[in-house]
Amino acid sequence: MIAEISRVSTSMNIYGTVAPAKINLGLQVVRRRADGFHDINTVFYRVAPVDRLLFTVQDQPDIDITLVDSPLIPLGDNLVYRAAALVQQYTGTDRGARIVLEKRIPSGAGLGGGSSDAATTLLALRDMWDAQIGDEALLRMGAQLGSDVPFFLLDTPAALAGGRGERLEPLDIALPYWTLIVNPGIHVSTPWAYSALNRQEEIEAVDFAAVLHNPEPEQLRRMLVNDFEPVVFAEHALLAEIKSALYQAGAVVALMSGSGSSLFGMFTTQEQARAAAEKFPAFAVFISAPNAVLTPV
Repeated sequence: MIAEISRVSTSMNIYGTVAPAKINLGLQVVRRRADGFHDINTVFYRVAPVDRLLFTVQDQPDIDITLVDSPLIPLGDNLVYRAAALVQQYTGTDRGARIVLEKRIPSGAGLGGGSSDAATTLLALRDMWDAQIGDEALLRMGAQLGSDVPFFLLDTPAALAGGRGERLEPLDIALPYWTLIVNPGIHVSTPWAYSALNRQEEIEAVDFAAVLHNPEPEQLRRMLVNDFEPVVFAEHALLAEIKSALYQAGAVVALMSGSGSSLFGMFTTQEQARAAAEKFPAFAVFISAPNAVLTPV
């Protein structure tokens, strides 16, 4: 089922909404494909933090974007702009939008912030422009923008992902843990990470869904792996130190998200997660409740 945008404003021409982050509960690079891309095996899981977006309909076709507390991104590289332009192109509408984007999800951190912003834009403008776009078409548009985008279009807390990340199977899992996300501000290039991993032979995929449906701590630690950790940790030793510190703070399981550089630890209680967060005063930290509701640190 495709997600719905929750209005903040009662106006039909202006409303605000939020775009959540994600973490990867396990990530394998299963094989390198003939087209040069890779098939992955992972579980996307929604978490705080969130970006905030405010949309205002314009009667002219201009798309104006204001970035709050975020570096200026050229329009051609801005996924919010590209998503809006794609809806315009698909529908032929002569309407535009003013979009204010307040970034809270760190960029290039393995948390899917850009993909989530793009998905939120697709959903919002389909609604606000009354665009006749079916759910399947919307998912194809999302995949065109980025491999992670379709996940954020779905009304699901988690999804098993295959292919490049666009083949999705919604998962109804309810992990009882509080998640602490630590972002040290290191940029890790995803193309570099794939190149450094240099997957040559196909590997056997772990059944992450089965592991998460029975989330016992020992099983989580043993079965949830991220294939990028060895190569990324070799390049950025600080990330390995953060993972170790999360375990020392009592994390049930700790893992890098995506190709980095964010790491997360899952804790039994909110108090444990808060205490662990205090061990990283120099970094951006976020706490996500078991139901992925944003909880201020």
